[in-house]
Amino acid sequence: MRFAHAVLVTSCLFFNSAARGQVVVPGADGSDGAFSPVSNTVIDLSLAPDGLWNGTNASPGNGVYDASKWAVVFRYSSVNIPSGVTISFRNRDWNGLKPGNPPVVWLVNGPLTINGTVAVDSQGYDPLNFSVPGPGGFRGSGSNNIGGLGPGGSDNTSAASHGAGPRAYGNPRCLPLIGGSGGGPGHGGFCAGYSNGGGGAILVACQNTIILNGQIQATNPSCNGSGGAIRLICNRLEGSGYLYAYSSTIYGSGNVGRIRIEANQVAFGSIGNPVASFGLPGVTAQVWPDDASDPSVRVVSLSSNPIPANPAARFDFPFADISVTNGTGQQLLIEARNIPTGTDPPGVQAWNVVARAVPRGAAAFTVNATFVSGTYASSTWMATLNMPNGFSSVQVRASMPPQ
Repeated sequence: MRFAHAVLVTSCLFFNSAARGQVVVPGADGSDGAFSPVSNTVIDLSLAPDGLWNGTNASPGNGVYDASKWAVVFRYSSVNIPSGVTISFRNRDWNGLKPGNPPVVWLVNGPLTINGTVAVDSQGYDPLNFSVPGPGGFRGSGSNNIGGLGPGGSDNTSAASHGAGPRAYGNPRCLPLIGGSGGGPGHGGFCAGYSNGGGGAILVACQNTIILNGQIQATNPSCNGSGGAIRLICNRLEGSGYLYAYSSTIYGSGNVGRIRIEANQVAFGSIGNPVASFGLPGVTAQVWPDDASDPSVRVVSLSSNPIPANPAARFDFPFADISVTNGTGQQLLIEARNIPTGTDPPGVQAWNVVARAVPRGAAAFTVNATFVSGTYASSTWMATLNMPNGFSSVQVRASMPPQ
C-alpha cells in the first residue's frame, strides 16, 4: 500500500507546488450536467444505471454504477452548493433490490463551490433493524446482537476501527476509497445493545479550483461505528470550510476515518478532523487503484459455490448471496493480487490474509487463510470456516505483518 507524508500546521495551511494549472481528471466530461441545487437534496444512488465510469451516460444527472470500480460516479460540468443547502445520499441498496453499497465519486470539469454541506454520514436503521451506513460504509449491529461489518467491524467488546483502532485499515491516500465499519453491541454506556454503521466515503475531483466554505462530512454521529473517508483532488483548494470524518464520542466511541487532500496549491482554513494527509495530484489525477501494482483481495467461492460479482451481505431469506447445507468445514477460496506469498518475492515475509465471519445471533470470529498457490502478482489462499446455522456475513482482508 502507498503512504504519503502528512503536513501538519496549527493555523491556516498554505502551500504551493512547482506545478500549476489544470489537473487532468480522467472521465470528467461533464455528461451529468451542472449540479446547482437550491434546497436540501437527497441524491438517490439506486437511480444510477449500471455501466462504465467513463462510458456512455445512459441517464444524465443520475451518474453511473461501475461494479468493477465499486462506485457510483457522477461527471458534472460544474457544482455550486449554496449556503444553507445540504446534499445527502440514499444508498444504492436502500430498497434491497440492488446489492452493494458503493461510495460516491464526483468528477468535475468546471467550477466547484461548496458553501453548504455535502454529507455521506451513517444513517438510521433498515426494516431488519440493522443500522444503515453512509454510501461506501458498512452496517453495524443495529439491535441484532451481531458484530459490525466491514474491514474494521467491531465485535462485542470494541468500537469499530478505520483510520485508527485495533483493526485499522486503508491508507493515507484513501486509495481505494473505503468507508467506515459498523459497530457491534455491548460496548457500554448509552449504546449498550446496539450500534451504528460506519460513515460513508466520497471522492471529489476537480480539474481546476475547489472553493470550500461549507463542509464535507463522512461521520458516524452515534454509537460505535467508525468515521468514513473524504478524498479531494484539484489544482487549488481554498476556503474557510471544514472536513469531518470522525465518529461521535457523545454516544459511544468509534474510531476516526480518513481524509486526503491532493492539490498543487492549498489555501484552506482547516486541517480536517481527523487531520488530513496531503500530496500532489500530478498532471493526471489517479482516481482508481492501479490493478497492476496495488494490493487487493476478493472472495472467489465458498465450498465451490461462486460468489456473485456484487454480493449484498443480506441477512434475510431469500436474499442470501449463496446457500450451503452445512456450515462446518466450509472452504473459502480467496484471490489475492500484488501481495507477498512468503515465497514470492524471495525473502519477503508473507502478508496476513484473514477471513472474518459475522453470524447473525452468534459471536464474530476470524480465521487465518493459508497460501495455496500462485505468485506475488496473483495468488490463491484458503480459509476453513465453521459457521453456525443461519445467516452469516464473510469478509476478507490482507495486511502487512508487524515489522
